[in-house]
Amino acid sequence: MSSNENQISGKYFSKKFKFRHMENWNHELYESAHKFHDKFTIYPNVLISNPFTQSRIDRMANGEDVNHIFDHEGEAPEDDVRVNSFCTEDFEIDFCYDDKLKHPEYILIFDEDYDGGGEDIDEEGEEEQQMAV
Repeated sequence: MSSNENQISGKYFSKKFKFRHMENWNHELYESAHKFHDKFTIYPNVLISNPFTQSRIDRMANGEDVNHIFDHEGEAPEDDVRVNSFCTEDFEIDFCYDDKLKHPEYILIFDEDYDGGGEDIDEEGEEEQQMAV
């Protein structure tokens, strides 16, 4: 048995939320992250939502002021984007999908062992971007 098998995994916290108004998704997510922090004293690092909920976020983000959307190099996009994370000065939340969740539910998670190693979903012609607040 290796020493890794004897180790207990890191901290894990989760809390379910629901978007009330998709057009305010970014403000609601920001508020939810702070509620999560109030409860667990740590910010979430993962959001899990239904793919339809994510598509609504993408649609709303593409209709908003693009001065808030940046790629990993800090550049503004030229085309429509797929939002894959939400960043503030205090925290960054990566987006993941689960078909079992109902729209507009989402779960915020802090997972100390999360490495961001999920599969990227990249449809032709769409860039993955971060939403900065």
